[in-house]
Amino acid sequence: MTSSQLLRRLEGHTNYVLGLAWKGDGSTLVSAAADNSIKVWNSETGDQDRTIPNFGKHVTAVRYIGESDNIVSSCGDRLVRMHTATNGGNFRNFGGATGWLHCVDITPDSNLVAAGTADGNVFLWNGNNGQALKTLTIGE
Repeated sequence: MTSSQLLRRLEGHTNYVLGLAWKGDGSTLVSAAADNSIKVWNSETGDQDRTIPNFGKHVTAVRYIGESDNIVSSCGDRLVRMHTATNGGNFRNFGGATGWLHCVDITPDSNLVAAGTADGNVFLWNGNNGQALKTLTIGE
């Protein structure tokens, strides 16, 4: 693309957007927001395909997992969650974080999940079973 022209506007969140991620094939975009929800968007039409609601606090980050329809998100309520973007189903939670989660990432094969907190920790979990693996304290 050589132009800065607006292609489409994705409207639907009722508070500010904190994170965005493309599905690997470019067909879908997910957004995380301070309205305690994730929205799934058709990138070609700009239509909202789904809302994943009922998070305890702001959803601070979201990522697609490899080429799958699954996503991982971090939330201010100290939980990392995995959902299927196409139907909104929550199939795994990762607990034990000690502070407000600001970011999350996952390996393409789902084997390792990492999330960072406001209190300076990075938590690592087994992505396949939710088992806590390690806490890295920044600055130690």
